[in-house]
Amino acid sequence: MGGSKAAPARGRDQTSKHRQGFTVFINNVSKRIHYATLKEAFNIYGEVLDSYITYRSLARKRSQTTFAFIRFKTQAGAKRAIDKGDGRMMDGFKVRVYPEKTGKKN
Repeated sequence: MGGSKAAPARGRDQTSKHRQGFTVFINNVSKRIHYATLKEAFNIYGEVLDSYITYRSLARKRSQTTFAFIRFKTQAGAKRAIDKGDGRMMDGFKVRVYPEKTGKKN
């Protein structure tokens, strides 16, 4: 059979396979936005390693918005995104940017 690669999953940028970096959570993202557009928009704050947008959240099935994660190469880039990207308008929606919650209890 041919050596073709499978297409990346919808909403996921798979250009970076490693798990290093600093992740931010972005809420209120339009479902019309493509992950590459989101990555490009947040690249002004620092080098973006990858991005993920969830399009099939059951909790937001009837909503026009969803949430996303962006992983920055540096902590400074992630902090700039939180400080300056929070509240910016994208595709008619005001996005909210937060540090990723790790799920670890102190």
